[in-house]
Amino acid sequence: MKLWHKKDTRQNAQQLINFLLSEHSGSGLPIEWKTMAALEELSYSAQAPLSHRVILRILNKMVEDGLNNVEDFEQIYKKLQHGTKRKADIKRWRYLLPLELEIPKDKLPVRLQIFGKRYYLISSSSFKRYLKPKSLQSLSFALSSNCSFQKKIDRYVYFSALADAPNWNFGWKQSVSSAFDAFRGMLNLTLSFYQWRLTFNAVKSWGIKAPCWGVALTQDEDVPFFFLGERGCTSKFVEISEKTIEALKKNLFLLNKYPQQGSTLELIADALRLYAQAMDTSLPDWRFLGFWQLAEAITISEDVGGDTTKVAHRLSWLGPRIGLEASGYRYTLVALGKQRNQFVHKGIGKVEEEDINILKLACEAGIHWLFSVVKDLPTIQHIKQFYRLKDINQKERQSIKQVLEFINNL
Repeated sequence: MKLWHKKDTRQNAQQLINFLLSEHSGSGLPIEWKTMAALEELSYSAQAPLSHRVILRILNKMVEDGLNNVEDFEQIYKKLQHGTKRKADIKRWRYLLPLELEIPKDKLPVRLQIFGKRYYLISSSSFKRYLKPKSLQSLSFALSSNCSFQKKIDRYVYFSALADAPNWNFGWKQSVSSAFDAFRGMLNLTLSFYQWRLTFNAVKSWGIKAPCWGVALTQDEDVPFFFLGERGCTSKFVEISEKTIEALKKNLFLLNKYPQQGSTLELIADALRLYAQAMDTSLPDWRFLGFWQLAEAITISEDVGGDTTKVAHRLSWLGPRIGLEASGYRYTLVALGKQRNQFVHKGIGKVEEEDINILKLACEAGIHWLFSVVKDLPTIQHIKQFYRLKDINQKERQSIKQVLEFINNL
């Protein structure tokens, strides 16, 4: 099994391995900038990036056996992979994540269906029943020093999820995080759709903040906590009515099943993730860039080389269709695209909240449009072709139709 195929990359890997072995103390590597840089470079130079944990295990084995060649590294990696597949110890993990929501206790738990699995919103009393007294105590101590603004666990509603995985991190990344992003994006969209938001450029999020921390539990052991989001100040708790819960469930029905790769549903799920991140961002400038990233996703910007003007034109055509006068927000979005380039390439410029609101409105219209066409345009390839063909005239469309019929009859 070769991790490095080209001659120059193998030579580079050998140099990195030599350096890391020379720095190895026999029990591990020192945490120094040169060592950490070499560890990272070795990871990313491989055909598929290697985790630091795997690299350290291999280096430990090489020191123990007196080995030093890149071929030895690859052989040990092969044995580790074989052993991991053979001895995988799958456990059931429960993930609990605090949300700054106010839901009447008699309405909890709330059951949600996302990507073919069930998730729940539960009360703080239910949350505490999952944790052992010792874990609750250690959690309180950890939050006091790391997330002090979010340490009053009785205040929160908790997102509850289950996943089968060899460790909590794998289960989180492979199963839970995508569903949690979709949920939070849809909740933010349900609460903020076509709403004008103003914080007067204060450092404050526009939506439901991502939790600072979470809990992962399994029957044999528990990881009392892990950290996710910003460790800044808390935001205002949002009251969720029964009507909002029903609307959320109705909206989430679209994501009832796990989306196939390359499908429009996959694009929608990614758009919801980016929407939640933009609404969560505290700094106005970063919120602007977050919404522009969402605009790029909705308009499949890689299809036009990321051209901001083309992104603006693709997104803006919906303006008149949602009731905006004249050209809608076409010229505004083109101007914002230029402003985005100033930010990214020159690091200059200042964005106003009115501009961010227009961009938010345009993105929400785009997401809503994707919802409406998911059956007629079921894949990202369909969306791409739609953008390419929607502005051509009837004569050109007829020509394309005739050429396609000719090709199909060859």
